[in-house]
Amino acid sequence: MSQCLFVLDTNIAPPGGREGHDWEKLFEALAPHTKTAIRDAFERLVRSDPVLPYLNVINPEALKVTDFTRSLAAAKNTFADRRYLYESQSTGEWFYAHLVREAIRAVTSMDIRLAGLSKPRG
Repeated sequence: MSQCLFVLDTNIAPPGGREGHDWEKLFEALAPHTKTAIRDAFERLVRSDPVLPYLNVINPEALKVTDFTRSLAAAKNTFADRRYLYESQSTGEWFYAHLVREAIRAVTSMDIRLAGLSKPRG
């Protein structure tokens, strides 16, 4: 979960350690309007995803989960468990975690509270 949105909504630093990267816990602390915006962005992504309508043909064994709450639960430890490509791959409902991540990114990029900030130079 974007720690940026957490800080903007709560005015406090995110928790330390693994808990500070738990998408479910961070999401629950967000303001209601931010949660709604993320859920709405997730639903738009699910509806517009070019693969999901054909998932039963592409991979009949794949779980068909497009529910935000279940997807968030599947993705809750993304940072702690999936930072590097060489780490073992999760199974099950992990497939839908990217939709949650993209929804969060969409809401963060549209947040008016960040409009005046300049991008860091790399």
